[in-house]
Amino acid sequence: MTKLSYEGVYQVRPRAAAVSPDRGVREAVLQQLAEQPWTGFGERNITVKDGVVHVWGLVGSPEEHKALLALVEGVAGVKAVSDETIAAC
Repeated sequence: MTKLSYEGVYQVRPRAAAVSPDRGVREAVLQQLAEQPWTGFGERNITVKDGVVHVWGLVGSPEEHKALLALVEGVAGVKAVSDETIAAC
């Protein structure tokens, strides 16, 4: 029977799951939205592909629409915004 030698063998630590830049941007947008008192109207769907944020959902007023787009555009890593929102009024 052969005896195995463990000299020079090291344990490999599993890597932490890498967060894609798009996922990080999406999480930052959602966090910013969650902190705003004016975003309580309707549900929103936010997706990010290659730094372009796609925003779907209802907006309650022209002011909310403008604020929503400004908020998204201000998040680090956002290259462009695709506005697919619908006015609820």
